[in-house]
Amino acid sequence: MKMRIIFLLLFLYIPVLYAQQSNNQNKPPIKTEKIIAELTASALTGAGLALASMYIYASTHKSSTGWDALAGTILVGGLAYPVGNTLGAYYVGNSGNEKGSFWAAFGGSAAGVAVSVGIISLLQSGNVGFLYLILPPVGAVIGHNLSRGWASSPGNALLNFKDGQFTAGVPALQLLWNPQHKNHFNKQFHILSIQF
Repeated sequence: MKMRIIFLLLFLYIPVLYAQQSNNQNKPPIKTEKIIAELTASALTGAGLALASMYIYASTHKSSTGWDALAGTILVGGLAYPVGNTLGAYYVGNSGNEKGSFWAAFGGSAAGVAVSVGIISLLQSGNVGFLYLILPPVGAVIGHNLSRGWASSPGNALLNFKDGQFTAGVPALQLLWNPQHKNHFNKQFHILSIQF
């Protein structure tokens, strides 16, 4: 019993640990309407991915019958649900000029799964099974918002490669006065920027 509680606390600590490594300065303000949108998108994306994966599993395993088919379908849907929660919270949360971590959202969703499964097994009751539908989206939103910050500008070149992402930006044009030729300027136009 004590080991289960310790494991639950460790799963809860995953998004908090990741958020401590992120930049905590100059965080965007929390907006209630965006949190509601993240929760809604997280729950709907999770449900949609779970239903789609259950349908695909059931249609590809038509030869299975009885409890095996039902258990497999529920297991596939149960695994797809927190992944969908993560995707919904991540994509809605990264709208505008904000950016959060996918892995922090996934850690929060996993913590929601662990807590809900832990509570269900500790109470040994299926009456609290609804927690599996509520806690993973809430965990994904919390994990994403703990790692949230301002999105950095793509760069000052036409093509920018930074942090493993390739983006297009507004190129910088610099005119530098040439002291050797009084009426001439050196022109610099940034086409490609690569940062590792």
